[in-house]
Amino acid sequence: MAVLSTGPIENNIVVGSGERPTQRITVKLDNWSLTSFSTVLVQGYYLNGVRTLYVEELFNVLPNQVITNDYYADLDAFEFIFITGDDTEDEVQISVWGKNENGQLVTAHRLVSEELLGADPGLVGVTGATGATGTAGVAGTTGPTGVTGVTGLTGVTGPPGGTTGSTG
Repeated sequence: MAVLSTGPIENNIVVGSGERPTQRITVKLDNWSLTSFSTVLVQGYYLNGVRTLYVEELFNVLPNQVITNDYYADLDAFEFIFITGDDTEDEVQISVWGKNENGQLVTAHRLVSEELLGADPGLVGVTGATGATGTAGVAGTTGPTGVTGVTGLTGVTGPPGGTTGSTG
């Protein structure tokens, strides 16, 4: 089972236009499996000081099927949660597309599977080889010399005691 989330999406009214950027959300569920169906629960929340559930729909996505569904999103803020209920979670891809009143995509409200926040981080693959080190850049100019510091105190004079040399 995987739990994926868009995270909170702000959709405030744009000053001057009187409209929010996104009027509706298109959700695509894509089952890559050629043999197994998948179950996906779609939940949409209106965020206005509290989370209010306004979409709850369960889909059985057949093998190799893509389901597209539109939801109302003319709200100040919203969040969508997707819960897969079986072992085929790695074969289900989900994307969310914000659209304006003309049905055009709103780039800021577009999320694909790899961008959805997951409660199950999954496996981390092997780290690839380190690439070659690039050439060193040009050395920068030397900065100005600083001011000379304060001269320190003169040390203590040593004791007298040298002997006078012989007269020549």
